Amino acid sequence: MTDPAFAYREIPIADCTALGRRLHEEKRSWHIHVLAPDCRLNPKPGLYAFVIEDNTGDEIHVAFSTERPREPNLELLKLLHGDAVLDEAPSSAGAQAAPPSPLVARVRDLHERGIGWHHHMHFPDCKLNPHPGRWAISLEADDRDTVETEAYDEEPHDVLSAIEIIYFSS
Repeated sequence: MTDPAFAYREIPIADCTALGRRLHEEKRSWHIHVLAPDCRLNPKPGLYAFVIEDNTGDEIHVAFSTERPREPNLELLKLLHGDAVLDEAPSSAGAQAAPPSPLVARVRDLHERGIGWHHHMHFPDCKLNPHPGRWAISLEADDRDTVETEAYDEEPHDVLSAIEIIYFSS
């Protein structure tokens, strides 16, 4: 992509965690994305882009890295969705239940077959959201040239948790 899909301010990767904490402490509407090097939304293909959207301030901050930004992602993910986001047991169902989501089944299949994939959790006010005003999760996989999405009326805690557990296991 030569023209970015969104306007942003570039920041150092080392500043991401502190920025996310500050936005959280100030109770601003904010969230994060990790754009893989081959993500169709990535303004600098070949690098990881760690995106922090400050929806209250209408600003997008992006840090670029040659490596997957695991630590700021993990810490800020827990700030946004709670410490239990990576727990194995679903929060609203029995321990054996899996979320009724074709997207989770697809992610499990991709993971088992060793096919590359990445996902995006879209808050209702996310500038990258294909379903503005609703919660959404998007999936890009190396075996298809399309983006798969699911939209929700409420935050999909169990679906996100199931996907994040698989994501952080690889």
